[in-house]
Amino acid sequence: MAMRLRRRALDQLLQGRHAHKGGRTLAQRARNLTTIATAYSWDELLAERGIGQITALEVERWLALNGLQLRQAGTGSLRHG
Repeated sequence: MAMRLRRRALDQLLQGRHAHKGGRTLAQRARNLTTIATAYSWDELLAERGIGQITALEVERWLALNGLQLRQAGTGSLRHG
């Protein structure tokens, strides 16, 4: 069974700083959710209102199950410690 993102993660991805990369309408954005999610770095995702480490990890795992990952930013920080 495919992993589904919880509402908090969905809402932030569909309305966050990179949402426009998925399209103009909510329907377009929903279809292009992986495009939106992969535009984020770890730090950018954590900077979104309502996103904490648990939700960011959920997004990261969801992307991994789809063969994708968050955008790499700068010098990579230790984040799971």
